[in-house]
Amino acid sequence: RNILDFDVKHPIDFKTALTVLGGNKTLFFHILGRFDGALQRSMENIATLVDKRDFSAIDMNAHILKTSSGTVGAGRLHYACFYLQEAYHDNDTEGMLS
Repeated sequence: RNILDFDVKHPIDFKTALTVLGGNKTLFFHILGRFDGALQRSMENIATLVDKRDFSAIDMNAHILKTSSGTVGAGRLHYACFYLQEAYHDNDTEGMLS
């Protein structure tokens, strides 16, 4: 499980995101434009999975969201997804729900 090093003082760490994307600003803004809709769907999926207590699927969705949030530099979300995955792999299902 990988985690990126973000500056979390800002919602989007543009500098780190550009590094992840090889400095391609056009690609960054393209991905960021698609991220909003994907974020909404991901959050709804995770909320539904929490209600169902489907911890394996929560882990999978957290991984996907961690990757996409890392790509756009959304560090706080990236870290939240990382810790959600850590809780799953530590068999801490209560930690996943808190």
